[in-house]
Amino acid sequence: MAQQEKQALPDIHAIAAALPELDGGRPTATNPGILAKRSHEIMVMPGHRAGRSEIGRAIDLINHSASAVATIHRAARRRQPLELQPVKQAIDGLIENFESDPNTLIWALAANRRMYYLGRRSVGCAVWALALGRRLGLDRTALHELMLGALLLDIGKLNVPIVILVKTRGLNETEQNFARRHVTEGIRMLESVGGLSAATVEMVRSHHERIDGSGYPYGLEGDEISLYAQIAGIVDSFDAMSLSRYYADGVSGHAALSTLQKQRGEKFDPALINQFVSAIGEFPTGTWVEFSDGCTGIVCLQAPADQGGTQVVPVADAEQQPFLEVRWLSLHEHSEVRALPPAERPRHAAAMERSLQAAIYAHGAPKRQLAPLVTLG
Repeated sequence: MAQQEKQALPDIHAIAAALPELDGGRPTATNPGILAKRSHEIMVMPGHRAGRSEIGRAIDLINHSASAVATIHRAARRRQPLELQPVKQAIDGLIENFESDPNTLIWALAANRRMYYLGRRSVGCAVWALALGRRLGLDRTALHELMLGALLLDIGKLNVPIVILVKTRGLNETEQNFARRHVTEGIRMLESVGGLSAATVEMVRSHHERIDGSGYPYGLEGDEISLYAQIAGIVDSFDAMSLSRYYADGVSGHAALSTLQKQRGEKFDPALINQFVSAIGEFPTGTWVEFSDGCTGIVCLQAPADQGGTQVVPVADAEQQPFLEVRWLSLHEHSEVRALPPAERPRHAAAMERSLQAAIYAHGAPKRQLAPLVTLG
């Protein structure tokens, strides 16, 4: 296929050289099965505040976005026209919330276990694309295009036989061909939809292409793949690995990032991978972790190294008994902490997480305000 026309978007290699790196976002080669070495020291911080708290608003936005996506999916199944305005409004809300406090939006996404799978994947890809796009310095218009494409990446799966999507074992060649048709099916469904830029459509078309030419449907290589499509490939792969599917258990965000880092320069652009890790942190907000003494905690905040780095709050002891007070731990260099996959979280993880969110965000903003994850001018 002929090389795609390039967009006038930022040079990711120049951005990589210019942006300061956050402590929580250094690339790591840590094996997901091996304990990563970090030290922890207690940092006491007051809670957060407000009528409808920051985390409450973020949860509402995630749910609203999922509802908007579900409406599009219903219309697509019924062969009805796709109305994008509700989704575009949801994108506005996500951008504004992320710029106010990226930690709450990412934590709200990580803690949501009620969305139907395809809707969760759509919203998840949009949030991760927002984080990386913001890190790269994309303007509001570009972020809109990028997030809209992320929400629509897998719309073609609505026309893939359900028996293939829910199969618990590997697909044979015929089934793989059917599954891969979701890309062309998605483009066919979007051809008649107004309000989509050429860049967004190209993003959907090429989100399974890889820089070594091993992707599909066209086998594009390197710069033949647009920036949006390269971002889509990264966030789609990350989100898929982080969730349990019919054929594979989900892994922690930390382990998913480690897998992506091993594919730098092969499947994905190294500069984009580095910026994605810097955007969401080596241990993304919402990650459950286990300390060497068996206690478990949740990553609640990301900050530069001089402001404490990645912040964890322990929630339960080794016997899974919840702690009664909020203690903030700053992860550094020497003790061991392991990121937990979804299947290894405590029995009452959802209730513990809701309780912690309420405790942290109930009584006003922190006295010592931690810097947000993304600090672009």
